[in-house]
Amino acid sequence: MVEGSFQSSRLTDQNGQLVNSYVISADRIQSLETKEVTEERRKNNLKEFSISEEENKINSPSPILQEPAEDDSEVNYDGLTW
Repeated sequence: MVEGSFQSSRLTDQNGQLVNSYVISADRIQSLETKEVTEERRKNNLKEFSISEEENKINSPSPILQEPAEDDSEVNYDGLTW
């Protein structure tokens, strides 16, 4: 958690360009979780998502779905009953 102030201002420089200026002042910073919890969460996030794994999913050929026959009204496709 961060407590403090945020100020912004806009002025025109010597070339006539608008310039935005921001000042952030943090009076108090407090972690909302312990360092151990943060590190464990980061480790778990790395295990759950990996760019190379996601690229493999994208680059692998997608399975061909079969179209249901006209009389297959109760067949389960993609986890749904039709």
